[in-house]
Amino acid sequence: MHGWESRATQLAGFVDPLVLNGFQVVAVDAPAHGFSLGKQSTPLMFAEAIQTVDQQIGPFNGILGHSMGGSAVGINLSNGLNYEKTVLISSPSSMINVLQRFAQLIGLPPKSASTFIRLVEEAVGVPAKNLDIAEKLKGLQHDGLIIHDIDDQEVPFGDAASINRSWTSSKLILTRGFGHRSIVRQPKVWNEVAAFFSNMAAGHHISRPAK
Repeated sequence: MHGWESRATQLAGFVDPLVLNGFQVVAVDAPAHGFSLGKQSTPLMFAEAIQTVDQQIGPFNGILGHSMGGSAVGINLSNGLNYEKTVLISSPSSMINVLQRFAQLIGLPPKSASTFIRLVEEAVGVPAKNLDIAEKLKGLQHDGLIIHDIDDQEVPFGDAASINRSWTSSKLILTRGFGHRSIVRQPKVWNEVAAFFSNMAAGHHISRPAK
């Protein structure tokens, strides 16, 4: 699943390496993104879109999520949606951190930042602390690959380290010089993902859109 303000085509580079390894790839636009209808979206709506695709044309053996798409994947994994292998790229470890960083970016003072976070929580319908991906992935048993760029200015690479510590069956790969968005356009990253998935039997597999 792709990230915020993005679309499925952002992950187009992953398709050929995966197909060459015997996989079928499905990529979807989240609500209010790309060709999907709607004017609003939330991490939970991203997660619901993944669930809908899984119900309609799954099950799938693997899944990939970039940025907010990775958060949506994490939400679903914690709620029982299962895959043999999962890839998270440039994904935040918690929504509260995302909101706090955004509030800081736009210069909100502490009191206004707290109000902003509360309003977002009311709009989404879930406390931000309930969307702590690192916490949700604790104890997850299936294989995971976490890829993050050290120079990511939107989601610090410390978030990837936090997820990796919680998800003990995951592997962390750090890159440099790609940033948050360009990382999904790098052949090196495409090949790492294809290699990670390659020891699964050929069949239905899912790769998810980027930010």
